[in-house]
Amino acid sequence: MCMADDADLAHVWQERSQKARKPHKCGECGRTIEIGEKYCSVWAVGSDGPFQGKWCAHCDVAKDWLWSNCSGSLLGGVIEDCREHVSEYAGQAACIPALARIVIGAGRGWRIQRGPRTGQLMSVPTEPGPLQPRGAA
Repeated sequence: MCMADDADLAHVWQERSQKARKPHKCGECGRTIEIGEKYCSVWAVGSDGPFQGKWCAHCDVAKDWLWSNCSGSLLGGVIEDCREHVSEYAGQAACIPALARIVIGAGRGWRIQRGPRTGQLMSVPTEPGPLQPRGAA
């Protein structure tokens, strides 16, 4: 089940993509968004009042996947929700390996773990395909 299913939707949602002029912390994976890196910011008003958040371009791919497949996401819960989808649909949907790579990448702070590029930022992943059973058209 998607985390957004039990949530109250925001009444106002303003999202924008921009380049960082100073370091920011990603609200999803927790890593530092460096100067010059693209990130997304949102300002919204929900039933609990106004809130804002920022997330890196890498985590934005996961958020976009949830919005395409689950009709929404919770700020600060995108990676956790993706992790639950990987667990729930393992072996059942063709998109799950790509979604699992996103969950693993976020857990590593989107940094390469070994080899000559150790510590460098990974490329922004492509959005996994739709959540549908294997073999479905």
